[in-house]
Amino acid sequence: MKSKKKSRTSGKGSSSEVLLIDTSVLIDHFLRGVPGEERRKVFLRELRKLFKIEEIDDLVVLTYCKLYRALKRNDELIEDADLLIAATAIAKGYTLWTKNIRHFERLEKFGLKLFKG
Repeated sequence: MKSKKKSRTSGKGSSSEVLLIDTSVLIDHFLRGVPGEERRKVFLRELRKLFKIEEIDDLVVLTYCKLYRALKRNDELIEDADLLIAATAIAKGYTLWTKNIRHFERLEKFGLKLFKG
């Protein structure tokens, strides 16, 4: 699974805010709806021009495992895709922008920053 981040400059000086945008389901939806292998490749290539795709590295995997164990222990597990998204945001220090607040709020105690705007 790949997560997306988009850099947004605030307009004051050179500071920028990085948001991790949960778009994996949306991308999957579009890819399934794009007919033909070549058209899907073109779609992904164009998408990569808009977003930086974050790879899942060792730190993300270790963060995922920590979250998984803690949530399982408390009988609060959420879907693996959501855990990977949260682990990526925590490991990389990103703020997560998602409409699925219900699942992700329980991860704020582990350092997840949610965009609530």
